[in-house]
Amino acid sequence: MQRLETFSKIYEIGWNHLDANAHVKNSAYAEFGDDVRIAFWQMCGVSPLLMHELGIGPILFDSYIQFFRELQLGETIVVDLALENFSEDFRKWKIIQHIFKQDGLILAAKITLNGSFMDLKTRKVCPAIGPMMNSFLLMPTKSIKES
Repeated sequence: MQRLETFSKIYEIGWNHLDANAHVKNSAYAEFGDDVRIAFWQMCGVSPLLMHELGIGPILFDSYIQFFRELQLGETIVVDLALENFSEDFRKWKIIQHIFKQDGLILAAKITLNGSFMDLKTRKVCPAIGPMMNSFLLMPTKSIKES
Protein backbone atom coordinates (compact mmCIF):
# COMPACT_ATOMS: atom_id res chain seq x y z
CA MET A 1 0.00 0.00 0.00
CA GLN A 2 1.64 3.22 -1.16
CA ARG A 3 0.90 6.61 0.39
CA LEU A 4 -0.73 9.08 -2.01
CA GLU A 5 1.39 12.03 -3.00
CA THR A 6 -1.58 14.44 -2.84
CA PHE A 7 -5.35 14.53 -2.49
CA SER A 8 -7.48 17.56 -3.30
CA LYS A 9 -10.84 18.71 -4.63
CA ILE A 10 -11.81 21.76 -6.65
CA TYR A 11 -14.76 24.00 -5.73
CA GLU A 12 -16.31 27.20 -6.98
CA ILE A 13 -17.31 29.84 -4.43
CA GLY A 14 -21.08 30.22 -4.66
CA TRP A 15 -23.65 32.63 -3.28
CA ASN A 16 -24.43 30.18 -0.45
CA HIS A 17 -20.84 30.50 0.82
CA LEU A 18 -21.13 34.25 1.49
CA ASP A 19 -22.10 36.15 4.62
CA ALA A 20 -23.90 39.51 4.89
CA ASN A 21 -20.63 41.35 4.15
CA ALA A 22 -20.14 39.43 0.88
CA HIS A 23 -17.20 37.59 2.50
CA VAL A 24 -16.92 33.81 2.45
CA LYS A 25 -18.30 32.84 5.85
CA ASN A 26 -15.97 30.97 8.17
CA SER A 27 -18.33 27.98 8.31
CA ALA A 28 -17.90 27.54 4.53
CA TYR A 29 -14.13 27.05 4.98
CA ALA A 30 -14.83 24.34 7.57
CA GLU A 31 -17.41 22.71 5.28
CA PHE A 32 -14.96 22.59 2.37
CA GLY A 33 -12.49 20.86 4.70
CA ASP A 34 -15.15 18.42 5.96
CA ASP A 35 -16.13 17.54 2.40
CA VAL A 36 -12.55 16.82 1.35
CA ARG A 37 -11.92 14.57 4.37
CA ILE A 38 -15.09 12.56 3.75
CA ALA A 39 -14.30 12.33 0.01
CA PHE A 40 -10.84 11.00 0.87
CA TRP A 41 -12.23 8.39 3.25
CA GLN A 42 -14.86 7.35 0.69
CA MET A 43 -12.14 6.95 -1.94
CA CYS A 44 -10.41 4.61 0.54
CA GLY A 45 -13.59 2.58 0.99
CA VAL A 46 -14.55 4.20 4.29
CA SER A 47 -18.03 5.54 3.65
CA PRO A 48 -20.23 7.14 6.30
CA LEU A 49 -22.40 4.01 6.03
CA LEU A 50 -19.43 1.74 6.79
CA MET A 51 -18.49 3.88 9.79
CA HIS A 52 -22.07 3.60 11.03
CA GLU A 53 -22.06 -0.19 10.52
CA LEU A 54 -18.77 -0.45 12.46
CA GLY A 55 -20.24 1.74 15.19
CA ILE A 56 -17.52 4.38 15.04
CA GLY A 57 -17.29 7.91 13.74
CA PRO A 58 -14.70 10.68 13.38
CA ILE A 59 -14.59 13.37 16.05
CA LEU A 60 -12.60 16.58 16.42
CA PHE A 61 -10.89 17.69 19.61
CA ASP A 62 -10.17 21.07 18.08
CA SER A 63 -10.29 22.82 14.76
CA TYR A 64 -8.46 26.01 13.93
CA ILE A 65 -8.69 28.06 10.73
CA GLN A 66 -6.12 30.68 9.77
CA PHE A 67 -7.24 33.12 7.07
CA PHE A 68 -4.62 34.60 4.73
CA ARG A 69 -6.47 35.86 1.64
CA GLU A 70 -10.07 36.76 0.92
CA LEU A 71 -12.07 34.51 -1.39
CA GLN A 72 -14.54 36.01 -3.85
CA LEU A 73 -17.83 34.87 -5.35
CA GLY A 74 -17.17 32.79 -8.46
CA GLU A 75 -13.54 32.04 -7.61
CA THR A 76 -12.25 28.51 -8.06
CA ILE A 77 -10.43 27.05 -5.07
CA VAL A 78 -8.44 23.89 -4.43
CA VAL A 79 -8.71 22.18 -1.01
CA ASP A 80 -6.21 19.51 0.02
CA LEU A 81 -5.42 17.46 3.10
CA ALA A 82 -2.24 16.12 4.67
CA LEU A 83 -1.65 13.91 7.68
CA GLU A 84 0.77 15.78 9.94
CA ASN A 85 0.92 13.64 13.07
CA PHE A 86 -0.66 10.52 14.54
CA SER A 87 -0.44 8.04 17.40
CA GLU A 88 0.73 4.50 16.68
CA ASP A 89 -2.82 3.07 16.54
CA PHE A 90 -4.30 6.19 14.92
CA ARG A 91 -6.31 6.78 18.08
CA LYS A 92 -5.34 10.43 17.69
CA TRP A 93 -4.37 12.27 14.55
CA LYS A 94 -3.62 15.74 13.22
CA ILE A 95 -4.66 16.72 9.71
CA ILE A 96 -3.71 19.96 7.98
CA GLN A 97 -5.82 21.25 5.11
CA HIS A 98 -5.02 24.12 2.78
CA ILE A 99 -7.39 26.21 0.71
CA PHE A 100 -5.69 27.68 -2.33
CA LYS A 101 -6.99 30.22 -4.83
CA GLN A 102 -5.86 30.99 -8.39
CA ASP A 103 -5.22 27.41 -9.50
CA GLY A 104 -3.42 26.48 -6.30
CA LEU A 105 -0.94 29.34 -6.43
CA ILE A 106 -2.04 31.44 -3.43
CA LEU A 107 -2.75 30.11 0.06
CA ALA A 108 -6.08 31.55 1.23
CA ALA A 109 -6.57 29.56 4.44
CA LYS A 110 -5.14 26.74 6.54
CA ILE A 111 -7.26 24.40 8.65
CA THR A 112 -5.63 22.48 11.50
CA LEU A 113 -7.58 19.60 13.03
CA ASN A 114 -6.84 17.29 15.93
CA GLY A 115 -9.17 14.34 15.98
CA SER A 116 -9.89 10.72 16.63
CA PHE A 117 -12.60 8.14 16.20
CA MET A 118 -15.32 7.52 18.75
CA ASP A 119 -17.06 4.26 19.56
CA LEU A 120 -20.70 5.26 19.10
CA LYS A 121 -21.92 2.85 21.81
CA THR A 122 -19.44 3.59 24.59
CA ARG A 123 -18.98 7.23 23.47
CA LYS A 124 -15.23 6.85 24.07
CA VAL A 125 -12.25 7.45 21.84
CA CYS A 126 -11.13 4.34 19.98
CA PRO A 127 -8.33 3.48 17.55
CA ALA A 128 -8.86 3.48 13.80
CA ILE A 129 -9.69 -0.05 12.64
CA GLY A 130 -9.61 -1.95 9.36
CA PRO A 131 -10.15 0.28 6.34
CA MET A 132 -9.95 3.42 8.50
CA MET A 133 -6.42 2.54 9.61
CA ASN A 134 -5.54 1.72 6.01
CA SER A 135 -6.84 5.13 4.91
CA PHE A 136 -4.30 6.85 7.15
CA LEU A 137 -1.55 4.76 5.58
CA LEU A 138 -2.64 6.16 2.21
CA MET A 139 -3.22 9.77 3.31
CA PRO A 140 -0.73 12.27 1.88
CA THR A 141 1.71 13.87 4.31
CA LYS A 142 2.38 16.96 2.19
CA SER A 143 0.35 19.81 0.78
CA ILE A 144 -0.20 19.99 -2.97
CA LYS A 145 2.29 22.91 -3.02
CA GLU A 146 4.97 20.82 -1.27
CA SER A 147 4.75 17.91 -3.70
